[in-house]
Amino acid sequence: YFLRDKSGFLILDDPLVDMDLGRQALAAGQINEFAKTRQVIFLTCHPQTAEMLDGKCIEMASIINNNR
Repeated sequence: YFLRDKSGFLILDDPLVDMDLGRQALAAGQINEFAKTRQVIFLTCHPQTAEMLDGKCIEMASIINNNR
């Protein structure tokens, strides 16, 4: 909706956190649909949210451990 015909990507910082499970599922479906044509970077500390988004998961612990 926001990018329409423009190029770009979307960064989201845990926007599903205050939603009930039904709304989370609906929102995740919309984000997944958007991600078919655009890059989406989604930050979350909730594993179940990451599973709903069906993307590549990069855990911060693995980044920190690889930099030591």
